[in-house]
Amino acid sequence: MFTRVSFTAAAVVLCAYTDSSLGQCTPTESHFCVTTGSKTVNNPNQGGFPQAWYINSIEAKVVTLVRGRTYTFKLNNVSPIHAFYISTNEIGSGTGIWSDGVSHPGGVTGNATLTFAVPFGAPDLLYYQCDIHDRMGWKITILCPSDFDQSGFVDTDDFDAFVEAFIEGIPEADFDQSGFVDTDDYDAFVLAFEAGC
Repeated sequence: MFTRVSFTAAAVVLCAYTDSSLGQCTPTESHFCVTTGSKTVNNPNQGGFPQAWYINSIEAKVVTLVRGRTYTFKLNNVSPIHAFYISTNEIGSGTGIWSDGVSHPGGVTGNATLTFAVPFGAPDLLYYQCDIHDRMGWKITILCPSDFDQSGFVDTDDFDAFVEAFIEGIPEADFDQSGFVDTDDYDAFVLAFEAGC
């Protein structure tokens, strides 16, 4: 079923058609939209199966996650022969299944959602892969929550960046993800910073 959507801006009318059978997926900082497509020559994980995972419409996107936070990966009409799973192995194909914090360690297909509550003990590097085919996916980099500037190091630049964001009340300073920027965020950040993560 196709739905016609119209947007009016001044005297310009734009028409967009959406296929409602595909389901809607809007990416956010903690919600990723996952599809499959042809592997291109630009794919960093060459070899293996000729298809690749596309995250938020980007082939073989490096996904950056933060320890202690929860993320969702919403699949969009993915074939049953391509179960999306989290792995410790860059080749995939069902090897190195990472299960800690993962809602469906064996993978999901179709229009399912995989949730990943990133544990503090997660390694710095994981992969998203297909459970049957080699090299469809790519890297998931895992950062410490107090690595506020995402440099890969916890240092005074992170502390300064957090304090500036906290004073301005911007959403990135909502360290405990409560929906509010308050002293609980400051306290939680300081504890993580002092612990080095």
